[in-house]
Amino acid sequence: MKTRRQIDADAAAMSDEEEEEAQVFTFNGQNYDTYQGMVDAKRKRNRDVLASSGLLEAKAAVDNAATMAEKRAAATARGIKRSKVKAEPLPRRKSSRLSGEKAAGKFV
Repeated sequence: MKTRRQIDADAAAMSDEEEEEAQVFTFNGQNYDTYQGMVDAKRKRNRDVLASSGLLEAKAAVDNAATMAEKRAAATARGIKRSKVKAEPLPRRKSSRLSGEKAAGKFV
């Protein structure tokens, strides 16, 4: 005699098998046995649409221009560096109270 736990496990196993058999993925009127097959078909369709609209070529041109700009920036950064002139620090301010000066006759 099966326990309740065994019966539940058998029912879950049967429902998983039924789901695997029953899952069919549809995209653009075509059926795919696996989800990955459908995803690959979508990616191919997206690549074809981008190629036909000219966006892939535009993206390649922008990427090429960006890499050229990075190379130019890197080349100029390697040039002769300026020597940094150290500025003399300003003298430190001291309060008139600490320096011992008398007030200018103004009282609050």
